[in-house]
Amino acid sequence: MLVGMAICSPISAFFALFGSVISTLTALGLGASTASVYAGLWGYSAVLSSIAVGGMFFVMNSVSSFSYAVMASIFSAVIHGAIASFMAPFGLPALTFPFNIVAWIWCLAGN
Repeated sequence: MLVGMAICSPISAFFALFGSVISTLTALGLGASTASVYAGLWGYSAVLSSIAVGGMFFVMNSVSSFSYAVMASIFSAVIHGAIASFMAPFGLPALTFPFNIVAWIWCLAGN
């Protein structure tokens, strides 16, 4: 998938890989189980957030847009942990809700 992304949008492919690394490090730093990190549960929303913030909304033209993508990936991973633990008693997954929250925050902060 990353190769296909790189063909269509190299910036998005870079931020997808970058968001995956940042979210994995954040999840492991928060003490998440390695099984859930390996399954990609912690990284999906962070990858989407990194692509959206770094490759679409604030297209990588400065150091600040790169730092926004870093913060979006970290926040997305943290919010995923909070939402997943809140939804677990109900048997519901977090899905892409953390991405939606982070994308809205960054869109509203950009205006």
